[in-house]
Amino acid sequence: MTIEITLPKHFTTVTMKFTLHKYFTTVTIEFTLHTHFTTVTIEFTLHKHFTTVTIEFTLHKHFTTVTIECILHKYFTRVTIEFTLHKHFTTVTI
Repeated sequence: MTIEITLPKHFTTVTMKFTLHKYFTTVTIEFTLHTHFTTVTIEFTLHKHFTTVTIEFTLHKHFTTVTIECILHKYFTRVTIEFTLHKHFTTVTI
């Protein structure tokens, strides 16, 4: 499953909530924030073993906040978060 989101305006909020119930599941989220005052919240829960979640995003403007919340419930679970911050006054909360 691949989700691609582009936020073109300020004061935009995106909330993603999803649950993975089977093993060998991969979720990839790639999105780019282009304007200031943008908030992205991602919440997900992994319930089975051998699950991989990859989040890649790039922040291009100042005053951007990204919040990621995740709960791992089984063994052999891996979460990979990759992100690049390009401007000042950027906050990332994991």
